[in-house]
Amino acid sequence: MGADQASRRRRHARRPSLDELERWWRTVELDRGVPRVTIEDCWHFAADEGESVPSALHFLLAGRVERHAAASLTVRARAGSRPVLVTWRPQALTAVLTPRALEDPMLSAVWGENLTRLALVVPSTRQGVIDIRMEVDE
Repeated sequence: MGADQASRRRRHARRPSLDELERWWRTVELDRGVPRVTIEDCWHFAADEGESVPSALHFLLAGRVERHAAASLTVRARAGSRPVLVTWRPQALTAVLTPRALEDPMLSAVWGENLTRLALVVPSTRQGVIDIRMEVDE
């Protein structure tokens, strides 16, 4: 691989700066009939056409997290609350779950013994639209 190709690969794999973010809009819609919440994110980075712009959405989940498939999981929160089904389009996002034990007794009293970070990795594109759905899992 020549120096020019290596330089091009490094440039395409870099993280974008906030200065390059032209817009990131989030729309949240509540459907009381289902009940379901849909979160839609639409973004655009000022990057060269075809340049890779990796990004991720992060959510903190409290309770027991059960992964069902590549694009769904259930969060079973503390006693007395109903489970929540979280879904997304598998071709649009890749999920990474990272559990984290809470050592602070004040945080544990509210959130439980641990939290789980859900990282939804967005395709390396300079613009796009994704949606995540959260609904009561009966």
